[in-house]
Amino acid sequence: MEIPKKTPAKITEQIVNVCEGIRAGQKPYYVPVKPDPNCIEKECVFNAKEKVQKEGGQLQFGWAIYEWPNVWIEAEYHANWISPQNDELGITPKQGDITEILFLPDNTQEYDYSRDYYKVDNRRFPLSDDPNVPKLIRAFEQLFDFEETYSPGRVLMLEGADHEEYERLKRKAASIYHQVKTPSQMLRDRSKPKPKLNASCPCGSGRKYKKCCGKIG
Repeated sequence: MEIPKKTPAKITEQIVNVCEGIRAGQKPYYVPVKPDPNCIEKECVFNAKEKVQKEGGQLQFGWAIYEWPNVWIEAEYHANWISPQNDELGITPKQGDITEILFLPDNTQEYDYSRDYYKVDNRRFPLSDDPNVPKLIRAFEQLFDFEETYSPGRVLMLEGADHEEYERLKRKAASIYHQVKTPSQMLRDRSKPKPKLNASCPCGSGRKYKKCCGKIG
């Protein structure tokens, strides 16, 4: 399950409002991504720290702002490197063809290096009225909490009933993901005639429409 994620082409009013809610008084800005060959993907807080130790400069903590177009805005905990010449760069490799990120500085969220390794969950803000969107957000939160509970360090240690529960949570998230609709898709759906009550539900659940999306009450 690969969630669509892209750097916003422009800073919209919705993005401004989201950023204000995360860190009041701070404004997002674009930062170029120039991966350092010695950096490891998804290890930005450690990559940036090591870069400072080797070459000087400073760390800048905050949030990389992405969007799943028309579905949600996602804030991902992130750290950039600011060079001794005061150039701010994203030095951690990114998946896909991301060459810049929209970044919200937030020094209230400094990483606590004195603790054992831990992750900070992404924050997601719906753009669609589809009721499946908040359900999917909650499903991802449950997955994150489960992973943090059962991952000493970077390795997820699961067996028996715990492994089965983790797989169940992943299947649940995947099922909701495939039902998510953008506002334009919802508008098209409203213009279509409703299925007959005993017909298969168009959401793909395998149940009858009257016992699924057409259920009353």
